[in-house]
Amino acid sequence: MTLCVAVKQPALSLQGAGNVLSYQGLDAQPAGSATLRGPGAAAAEICVYLPTFVKLNANRLHWLSSAGIAFTRALNDTPKMVAIVAMAALAEGFNLAGLKSLTFGGVALAMTLGSLTGHVVARRMGEKVCCLTEVDGFIANLVTAGLVGAAANLGLPVSTTHVSNGAIVGVGLRRGAREVSWKTVRDFVLAWVVTLAAGALLALVAYFLIRPFLG
Repeated sequence: MTLCVAVKQPALSLQGAGNVLSYQGLDAQPAGSATLRGPGAAAAEICVYLPTFVKLNANRLHWLSSAGIAFTRALNDTPKMVAIVAMAALAEGFNLAGLKSLTFGGVALAMTLGSLTGHVVARRMGEKVCCLTEVDGFIANLVTAGLVGAAANLGLPVSTTHVSNGAIVGVGLRRGAREVSWKTVRDFVLAWVVTLAAGALLALVAYFLIRPFLG
């Protein structure tokens, strides 16, 4: 990243082999390098390169945005699971008030355990779609958290994984289409289509197999 500042009366000095940049008594650390350009002393542009500083902040923002995804995922996914349990309970005449805490607690526990053990999916998304930097991850997480959170507020059930993969492909495309592993993207899309149809079919079959034993 390059930070450029235009000044009218330049008083630039470099100290410590490019590690300290001084301008009119103000020091900035660290500075990888600096250049002074301009016609005479009337105008100048100071360009300071701060790769270490930017990388550190991007890494922190990346983890902070990951927490945002965790929150919005729970905001969108938990009601879907609770709705299934609630409809089943109503159909059987159970009291929802007594099941509320148990249901929310069970869903939260299941999502926590799934997140802790789902490292295979997480690694494939983070490493196989495209090469991600801390800045790429932060932007993808920010977009994912924003879209999933907005969908939750509108009452629209969406898949956090689908949105996240789309965001990852988007940041990967900034370096060109060749930087994205379209084979991995194809596998993800096929999995979404197949599991949707398979879920409907298996649920139908399971209902007719299990229902007679439930009275």
